[in-house]
Amino acid sequence: MAENPRFERDADGGFTVDADLLAARFGWSVDQLRASMRRGQVTSLVERGEGADRGSWRLTFHCGNRRWRAVVDNGAIVNETIDIVPPRPSPR
Repeated sequence: MAENPRFERDADGGFTVDADLLAARFGWSVDQLRASMRRGQVTSLVERGEGADRGSWRLTFHCGNRRWRAVVDNGAIVNETIDIVPPRPSPR
């Protein structure tokens, strides 16, 4: 990673994640990422830190069998991991 990207918050307090950044984390082009998003194959979860982690956030993105997690504090990534995870069951 050449630089530590900054995350902006929208008016509702949500995070805005740049498509170039997310696509790069999964080794995809932006077009591949957007196609996966249109098919509903990209999901995300935002968790607020509590206790000693108060003020930080964990952003998790699932794309197929890949998961990228980033811990964000003051708008900057302080830790990140990329994992291969078992497929999640389809909703019935």
